[in-house]
Amino acid sequence: MQNRLKTKARPGMSHEKVAKLIRIIEEGPAVSDFPSQNVLRRFQDICKRRK
Repeated sequence: MQNRLKTKARPGMSHEKVAKLIRIIEEGPAVSDFPSQNVLRRFQDICKRRK
């Protein structure tokens, strides 16, 4: 399962953080089911408000 968690920062993460991320990978929604457009819209709205 750790092979699916690919990040350059992984060696510097605490054990607790890695465990939480692995749990999200295991139990979270499939990438194809994730509403990425909704998340991107919210992110863009937040960025607009900060300017």
